[in-house]
Amino acid sequence: MALRLFTIAITGVYPYDESGPALALYAMLKGLLEAGHLDSEEITTKLLIGTSDPKYLDLDWHPLLNVSMVTILRNLKSVNGFKTAVKGGSEFVSKIKNADIIFYNSPPTDLITFTYPFIARLARKKQIYYLHGSLVNENVNSQSRKYFHAIARLGFFDKVFIPLESFKNIVARLVCPYKIISTIPTCVITPWYEDLQKIPLEGDPAILYVGRLAQVKRVDVLLKAFSILTSQYPSARLYLAGSGPLESSIKQLCAKLRLSGKVVFLGHVQHNKLRALYWSSNIFVLPSDAELMPISLLEAMASKCAAVASDIAATEVIENGQNGLLFPRGDFKTLANIISILADDETFRKRLSSEAYLTVKEKFDYRVVASKLIKEMRNVLIQSDKL
Repeated sequence: MALRLFTIAITGVYPYDESGPALALYAMLKGLLEAGHLDSEEITTKLLIGTSDPKYLDLDWHPLLNVSMVTILRNLKSVNGFKTAVKGGSEFVSKIKNADIIFYNSPPTDLITFTYPFIARLARKKQIYYLHGSLVNENVNSQSRKYFHAIARLGFFDKVFIPLESFKNIVARLVCPYKIISTIPTCVITPWYEDLQKIPLEGDPAILYVGRLAQVKRVDVLLKAFSILTSQYPSARLYLAGSGPLESSIKQLCAKLRLSGKVVFLGHVQHNKLRALYWSSNIFVLPSDAELMPISLLEAMASKCAAVASDIAATEVIENGQNGLLFPRGDFKTLANIISILADDETFRKRLSSEAYLTVKEKFDYRVVASKLIKEMRNVLIQSDKL
């Protein structure tokens, strides 16, 4: 019998083309739908919009799931905004009546969304939560975390999913009781990254970074490593796909390191083009200081692009020397040496790439993860029947 799942995604960076967590949610829902445990009419994503930018108001974010979205404007001072908020709240109440489980994918962000767990509790619905990055970041002490922590401690959530087993103790300390935490990995739609047509990229090797240009991503470490590499490989090129607050300072560092013309700033890349970019690159590098489970790493591995990551960024994904290579966080000299090894040894590079693809297909494919998610959800319902 199909599960009746009401999915709530509260964010300002949908559709999936804009965000890793949004892409992970889409992949999970696609897996649940294809497994026959959900009817497309039973999948509803509640979307909180924080902008009037038309690209965020496109209701047809992907026709495959036939998703029905409710838009709530934050500016409740306007008459239209208030009416929309009331309509969204009333639709939420009506939707949960037919749901077995309420499935949250991001924290409440305002007074309206704060009420959702209470409404669902009054309706005696089971509530589960998939925990993404910010609430696990020890350096972020947000109101969303404080609120989430409070209602989790009060028993509002029957289960909290996290993508990494190694984060259980941190989540238990910062967010919610240990006993309700289970591990469900982030997933990607593996067939999306198979047998794509390559796009012509200059560079031998062509090195790719995908992500925000922010301090935690440590693009500066990659640039310093690349600066060393170019003395040995003058035709090498580094492609940076993404934008962020440090873009200007990163460009300044490029100039200081005399890398102008060798580093290509691509800005935000649409997802269909990004997949071809993974497929066409020789080496993918993720130098982050902190990650939960980066979608970009899984995408690169699914694309059979040799992956290199910091020993912090690739927890529970890369087995060093088997399906990718790791370097100590912040160590740009070791990173340069690792990239050099991959550039010199195409056979080794291809072996790592093949193993990386198999890792994603066996552990992080959307169908595999959906199967685990279904089992966990059914256990939640079974436990409730016993009480």
